[in-house]
Amino acid sequence: MEPSFTNWPRPLDMWPLEMMLVERGWRPRAKVLRPLTRMAAARIVDAASRLGACITPRGGGSNVVGASLPVPCCALLDLTGLGKILEFNDEDLYIHVEAGARVWSVEEWLNKRGYTLGYHPQSIRLATIGGSIAMLGSGSLAPGLGNIEDIVLWLDVAIPRLGLVRLGSHTSPRGWTGPGVKHLLIGSEGGLGVIVSAGLRVRPLPRHIEARAYAFPGFSQAMAAAREAAIWGVARMLRIIDPSESPLYGAEGALLLAEVETPGEGLLASRLGYLDSLASRFGGEKVEGVYERWSSSRYGYDSYLRELWGIGLWVDTIDTAAPWSRVARLNEELKRSLSSVPGVAMVMSHSGHIYPNGASLYHTIVMERRLDTYWRVWHTAAEVVRGIGASFTHQHGWGLLRKHGIDMLGDNYRVYCMVKEALDPGWALNPRGLPSRCRRIGEG
Repeated sequence: MEPSFTNWPRPLDMWPLEMMLVERGWRPRAKVLRPLTRMAAARIVDAASRLGACITPRGGGSNVVGASLPVPCCALLDLTGLGKILEFNDEDLYIHVEAGARVWSVEEWLNKRGYTLGYHPQSIRLATIGGSIAMLGSGSLAPGLGNIEDIVLWLDVAIPRLGLVRLGSHTSPRGWTGPGVKHLLIGSEGGLGVIVSAGLRVRPLPRHIEARAYAFPGFSQAMAAAREAAIWGVARMLRIIDPSESPLYGAEGALLLAEVETPGEGLLASRLGYLDSLASRFGGEKVEGVYERWSSSRYGYDSYLRELWGIGLWVDTIDTAAPWSRVARLNEELKRSLSSVPGVAMVMSHSGHIYPNGASLYHTIVMERRLDTYWRVWHTAAEVVRGIGASFTHQHGWGLLRKHGIDMLGDNYRVYCMVKEALDPGWALNPRGLPSRCRRIGEG
């Protein structure tokens, strides 16, 4: 009997593999520790290191790569008990917030006071501040407002044998006054220390926001327009939708969605005029209703999973990235190769994180609900990315899922492993996640 919406498996995270295992009877078992203060979290980290135990830090459950999966003999460190806003300064434009606070809750709190983080991941209702930082999160406004690393001023981190330390700077508007050691923790996936709070930049809510949608003959034309818009910084959001995905929004061909924000109406009109002329130059034309259809469904990922589950299918998303010279090729090769995997029903793609020097890609794969199909899809994607010389991840992280492609991190991983040995020699922190291949590399 197929699961219905009411008995849909509810694992700890949004990782599709974990959901499939739960359906087959697997139940995660782990002792859960839920500190209610930052000092309590630091004491747990220190005790685990001294006693030879291990802990897996966990946030809001939006992880999709198995970075916070409960494993035998390791306690789960649930950080959602640390959800307080500690300080807000509207003159210096920062907020100090505990790591377990949901991004959505912090954003709502700021919005009521006329401010915003400018960080809007698709998982905004589930993701926590600490989890976003540890997993190198990104959001739909990255083209204009930056990623999670761009808003972090300082981090309060529990590190074995060091206790609670502050990395970055509370006094410099740049966020550091010397070595950039705070960046070692951003994207470290809980393997170097446990983030317990963070000082983040905020900004006033914009006075004027307007959106546009343009239709293009193909992906390459939309990509060329998006590239130029990113170079000159005219939009806070840019999103290229491949022809494989545009029918979801009642359109054909490739689409370019853009949001512009400004403090004044004159500047708004100027930027929108520039976007209109830019789209026309690359063969695009403005289309109505498309942006609104996309916007109304942008946070509906959970409901899509339920619908596909109900008809016996499954879906996963693969985030990759590349310089502009390889983006179009990476997109086409992934669509072609993934579509040829037995058991795959549909492959769609878009690009939602666009930079002056390149872009990320986001491929959605609808497939039969089989473990062998799932792993064929991921191994195929890894080989395509490796062959083209692209990045195997952009904003989802590595976790357990991407272990077979860890070689693509290159020397970054070798240095990470050396830092891991120095900060956490007892391997108390998330030893089955990103650090899990460090010893093999060291032995080689």
